Amino acid sequence: MRKTLATLVAAACLSIAYTSDTARPLPSNPQITIDWRSQLTPKLTQTHTDLPHGGQYYCVPTAASSALFYLQSAGYGLSLPSEQLDLIKELGSRMNASEKGVLLPNLIRGLEGYLSKEANQFAIRPTGFWLDSYADFHDQVPDLKTIKANQTALLVFGFYNFIKENNGYVRQGGHAVTFVGSTNPYELFIHDPLSENSKSPEKIYLEPFNTATKLSNGKSSYQVTSLYKIREWFPKKNDAVFLDAIIMITVKDKTPIPNNQQ
Repeated sequence: MRKTLATLVAAACLSIAYTSDTARPLPSNPQITIDWRSQLTPKLTQTHTDLPHGGQYYCVPTAASSALFYLQSAGYGLSLPSEQLDLIKELGSRMNASEKGVLLPNLIRGLEGYLSKEANQFAIRPTGFWLDSYADFHDQVPDLKTIKANQTALLVFGFYNFIKENNGYVRQGGHAVTFVGSTNPYELFIHDPLSENSKSPEKIYLEPFNTATKLSNGKSSYQVTSLYKIREWFPKKNDAVFLDAIIMITVKDKTPIPNNQQ
């Protein structure tokens, strides 16, 4: 991973409560559907008076906490705090969340540090732009349609403006959400820490963006030939929203623990 990596993710929204006590029981031989995964993934909005800056820059810890609560609710035996807010605080501390957001390397290191204390072993696979594995990016998007019960994912979006003087797109900020399903490689369902809709997942669409262009994050610039653009979703006034990265979290032990043994 490049030392110059400067992918920032930050956003603001309201807060609703969720605790592990509200986890739904694992159905017998569940078919991994969007509705099932969405029911097991908390839809938490991010700002809270107990968080630094009222949680304004806590989309990453919030989205990551929801992903981990999904794995616990699906039966993978994580020893999470009873209150999701406590998990958000710890992840925010481990990820060095600040008024500038969260750097992508800190996101990954924070997750690795937190999950290192768990009995189960985890694999964290970051894929996407601003990563050395960028060449693998296209291969990762179709994989989301076949995501397994023992897997969850975070999606990181970048907000870009086209700057004529730079002859390319310059990153202005970003946002992170929790993945909950896919019907095809270009139609994704998410839980968004910005959204006040707590009843159902939101649907976003990816569009291949195959025009050769230059992207900059303020420190590094890269000439790219293909990206994924998010169509008609985020209400920010930027020229483009691109899918910057996917962070896949996999429990290596694929066997859920029965609820009465957790």
